[in-house]
Amino acid sequence: MTSQEKKGLLFLREDLERMRTLHQEIGFGILRCSLPLPIERQLFWETVRRHFAAKSPDIVWKMWLTAVGEHESFPGKNEAIRWVGDSDGINEYKKWAKTAFAFLEKHPNLLAVQYSDDGWFEILRTLCSVATSCPDLSSFLDETVMDDDETEDIFKNEFARNDFKSTEDTLKITLLDVRNALTFSLSVLDHLLGVKVVELKINKEDNIAVLNGNPCGLRKLQTIILSLLLGAKGNWISSTEMGKIQPILKGKRIDRWVARLPKSLYGLIEHVQSKGYRLLIP
Repeated sequence: MTSQEKKGLLFLREDLERMRTLHQEIGFGILRCSLPLPIERQLFWETVRRHFAAKSPDIVWKMWLTAVGEHESFPGKNEAIRWVGDSDGINEYKKWAKTAFAFLEKHPNLLAVQYSDDGWFEILRTLCSVATSCPDLSSFLDETVMDDDETEDIFKNEFARNDFKSTEDTLKITLLDVRNALTFSLSVLDHLLGVKVVELKINKEDNIAVLNGNPCGLRKLQTIILSLLLGAKGNWISSTEMGKIQPILKGKRIDRWVARLPKSLYGLIEHVQSKGYRLLIP
């Protein structure tokens, strides 16, 4: 990696960090269809909603599929993307992805991106491809594949036969879900920069946190606080919310318990008075 390439990746990383201080985590999902169905039509999404809302094990996808039309389709690619989160954060993330595409297109040694009129979408697809092949990053992705006979029968009955190349073609629909897009993108950039992805595990019974394989002793309340933050998956959680989930924390000075954590753990926690606390890891 050249110094210019590293400088560019660090710039993209800083921009993501800035977004994380301004916005709640956002999520996106990519839908891929093996056949050229008219995914830009409302009928397609009504069919998806009816069929998958009941079958998908992922509650996030169930929520997304209840609202028809909240998606962006790419008919030539037989793909579509759906978003969850505030619109300002989503729009800023898309601008970041356009910038990332312009940079990476000039530096193919970092990531091989293909030219596309929708450069921001190409970047998201590429980031997901990197994560799929990397064990440290694959935990960010939730994949649901529907390729059973029932799915094919429903879609073939719903759409005209000429929507399929032939009656012999098989239908496969894949839903790739990324819940924490900002943290996910940061982790992929860290992977490219050679930074080890942080792994944190909590042993609640023994009050031990294991950070990248190194155990750290905790007090009971610290164990509870860290467990809540880890469960929040990068999202903000306030002291009040912690007290509602774990009554033992009601009235406790969370800031003091956090400040007494071992330095290695304390450095992973971000605190903003108006928002609360969050872990800077997935």
